[in-house]
Amino acid sequence: MLIAKCIQNFNPWNKEKYPINIGETYEVKNVDMGGFYTTIYLVGFKRGFNSMCFKFYENNKPINIYKNRKYNPYL
Repeated sequence: MLIAKCIQNFNPWNKEKYPINIGETYEVKNVDMGGFYTTIYLVGFKRGFNSMCFKFYENNKPINIYKNRKYNPYL
């Protein structure tokens, strides 16, 4: 299970405030990785969030989703 820990609660591109709390963890439903922008979908939320707002963990260990074939289809 992929877990996302919130490190900022606003979109870094347009400064939109997100309804998530810094320091809280959320279960990830889906990762939509594009060539320029990655959207994270969390369980319990209808909308996606910018991946830059999170640190990611799998099995309680930090994981770099951008360098992992499981999450990055471009590798």
